[in-house]
Amino acid sequence: MDYIRQSNLVEQGKISQSSVSIIGCGAWGSAVAMALAKMGVGYFTLYDADIVNEENLPNQMYRIGDLGDLKVDALGAIIKCYNPDTVITAYNAN
Repeated sequence: MDYIRQSNLVEQGKISQSSVSIIGCGAWGSAVAMALAKMGVGYFTLYDADIVNEENLPNQMYRIGDLGDLKVDALGAIIKCYNPDTVITAYNAN
């Protein structure tokens, strides 16, 4: 992915080596994770105990094909669509 638009703001090497923990992969967590993934963050740890339900689709970053999947797994897969080199650790826990 080309990160040219942010190159004068942040050093891409530092972002790609950064790690982020997202606790709760609902509306805010999934949106924040997507924004950071598109910036090129290299390491994510995702925590959530829920699955993707139909009522999650309008306000969360999930796709119809994610219905019934664990939110941490679905969000990890979506992140990988934007940056295949991202390392994802997912915990399905309360």
